[in-house]
Amino acid sequence: RRLLAALETHTRRHRIILETHELDSALTADRGEDSRSVLQLEARCAELSHALVANCGGTLRAWEETHAALPSLRQVSHNATAPARYRTSPASRDPVVRVLGSARAFKGVSQLQAISECSPLPIEWIGASDDERSRAADTTSMRILPPIPYTEVPDVLARSQVLLLPLQDNRFGRWLTSPLKLWDYLATGTPIVAPDLPTITEIQALARTELHLYRTGDTSDLIRALSEAQSAPTRSPFLRSWDDRARELESLFE
Repeated sequence: RRLLAALETHTRRHRIILETHELDSALTADRGEDSRSVLQLEARCAELSHALVANCGGTLRAWEETHAALPSLRQVSHNATAPARYRTSPASRDPVVRVLGSARAFKGVSQLQAISECSPLPIEWIGASDDERSRAADTTSMRILPPIPYTEVPDVLARSQVLLLPLQDNRFGRWLTSPLKLWDYLATGTPIVAPDLPTITEIQALARTELHLYRTGDTSDLIRALSEAQSAPTRSPFLRSWDDRARELESLFE
């Protein structure tokens, strides 16, 4: 809406690169709402744009499958992390599986608590708000902890035995995300457990690193992946920086 309003004020001499991290019309329809006005907004913006940048391959495909009139110049440019987040493997590790980030219900906190007794290691979920902690109390095998300072996060990730990325098998998790958390995880040498979804396997191929993938909704397969990661050797850290992303966009600008 802001873009279309700006074009009513300014002349058409500007070239427009539209960056998208989702397909609003599809998400609107998933909520059971009328998506026609959103579709019209998307179509008009696409028609006026000279290039389209998507945060992952699934987002780009969603636009291509929904809108016929897209600019011919299209590019996928994933998220990234800061070089200061890079960590080599420490001398020792904490015997724990860690999840970093908010503990909202849709991330599957309750499901993880339900299987935590079968986990080969205790689980720590770091980053829950006071409200989230009150709704997801600690168990004997899983602790729900408050956020830690941003500068401390890389060291906590690096010294974990295993890092777990919880992601649901829905439109967002399967097609529309390039998880910031995963780029932080990858910048360490800690073994990573993540769901076997196209968004994750796309990043795995880009990083050329091994992830311990599990089938979403399959408790026994998650336990298998956690057990494999527990005994896995450390990885070579992979850093994709915001400078890398900036260079991709600069090449598009040129």
